[in-house]
Amino acid sequence: MANPTEKAAKYRGKPENTNCNELVAELLKADKSWTGVQQATGVSRMTGAKVANRLREGA
Repeated sequence: MANPTEKAAKYRGKPENTNCNELVAELLKADKSWTGVQQATGVSRMTGAKVANRLREGA
């Protein structure tokens, strides 16, 4: 059986959709509502919140 730490190191998860995140950031900068951003882009509230936090932090 493989070492659990080796298995965890190999799995990197799903890569972010940077194009979609940029669109979410533009909509949030334009003062769109969370619901408006969700409907326009098809992202979850969690994705919107993640992008909003990055905007606030300046990253």
